[in-house]
Amino acid sequence: MNPATRRHARWLVALAAAALFAPLGAPYVGEEGVYTLMALEMGRNHDWWQPTLFGMAYSRPPLFQWLTVPLAEFLGWRHVLAATRLVAIAATLGTAAILHRLVRGLGGDRDLALFAVLAFFSGDVLVKRGWLAYADPLFALFTFAAIGALILAVHRPRPGLLLPAVTALSLAFLSKVFTAYLFYGVALAVLLWRHPNRGLLWRPSALLLHLAALVFPFAWHFWISGGRQGGDALPVILHKLQAIEPGPYLARLLGYPLETLLKLAPLSLVALWLRYRAPGWSPPAPQLPMALLLWVLGLNYLPYWLAPEGNIRYLMPLYPLFALLWAWWILGARAGGARLALRWMTAFVLLAGLWGLWGLPWFQAQRKNGDYPAVAAAILARTHGHPLYYRDTSATGLAVAAEIDLRRLPGPLLRAPPPDWDDGFLVSDRPEGRVSARFDLPEHRLFLLCRGPACAAR
Repeated sequence: MNPATRRHARWLVALAAAALFAPLGAPYVGEEGVYTLMALEMGRNHDWWQPTLFGMAYSRPPLFQWLTVPLAEFLGWRHVLAATRLVAIAATLGTAAILHRLVRGLGGDRDLALFAVLAFFSGDVLVKRGWLAYADPLFALFTFAAIGALILAVHRPRPGLLLPAVTALSLAFLSKVFTAYLFYGVALAVLLWRHPNRGLLWRPSALLLHLAALVFPFAWHFWISGGRQGGDALPVILHKLQAIEPGPYLARLLGYPLETLLKLAPLSLVALWLRYRAPGWSPPAPQLPMALLLWVLGLNYLPYWLAPEGNIRYLMPLYPLFALLWAWWILGARAGGARLALRWMTAFVLLAGLWGLWGLPWFQAQRKNGDYPAVAAAILARTHGHPLYYRDTSATGLAVAAEIDLRRLPGPLLRAPPPDWDDGFLVSDRPEGRVSARFDLPEHRLFLLCRGPACAAR
């Protein structure tokens, strides 16, 4: 790239990173309430080993909450949603930094590394997944860090990087679920199969490190969490495999690659067009082990493509490798590919920033969750002085619950109803019992149920 194009790309990367912060003050999106509620309960209860939701054990490890709680304490608990989003944003920016380091470490020049980072911000990362208060960005950070350190350890070779690799792998498990080991295992298998330095992986030190990494989730599951974290992941996967219907499954097989391209647009589509339609293409970094990286990407992508159902967020650990592929295709084009990509990306980053600042808050308030703070205030006014339980885990229900908890601080947090509750109120998504009030929101309906003397409350 010429100096002007390089400067444009650098400024655009900085602008994309800044655009991640645009939705910081937006209302709840999706099931973000899960993570704010768990952070609240961990911070109040000081139970640092077992996340809970409405007082009930949640089957995921606690690393996301460990990072969120101190930040929420610093910002103030009224800003717990911003704190959880800041953890996600920090993880996204960390993933971008690791991608840059990996490209440079594998022999790519600064232009390819810069453009790979820019491509990483294309599409899903900037519009939603990079800032959304879910555990996926943190899981992607550590999973990709583990894969990157492993590849660099073998390719350079630098055996000392195996310790950071297995450490990041363990942190990925603590972020969400054991599928980090599947991503890492595919990369390990590809290196053992194709890389001339694979003998490094058979050294006793490497075998011991990987054995320790493999033992860690089992030790955590049985000794730390008492079998309450991560045990539901395999049954969920098996259930999805059993629920295959031929028609929808065929549609998914045909449509999933297209969905992936669209979710990573615009640079995914620009790269595809330049690779196969632009006149002339040559590898921008011939020394880069691109074939090996494509094997890691393709074999890891395949199970999610073949699965009968799944969300694009499950692919987040692969986003950096997709970004590198787009950058490799774009910079290999001889017909001004970088300039074309920068024009598209400039428009996209500006639109993403405007969406985060104004479009998303309006959309959530008018079309999704509605005025959930007003609903929370109405529930609190009607139930004041009586026990209040909660049983709605829908996206809107979780937003209302989080608002109720924050308004009741430093009072008690919401809990699931005990089996024999005979007095008080219950917020539910089903009118199973005596209905004291009903709240209609754009995409959801909440029922306030009552039992015992509380039903006489006005």
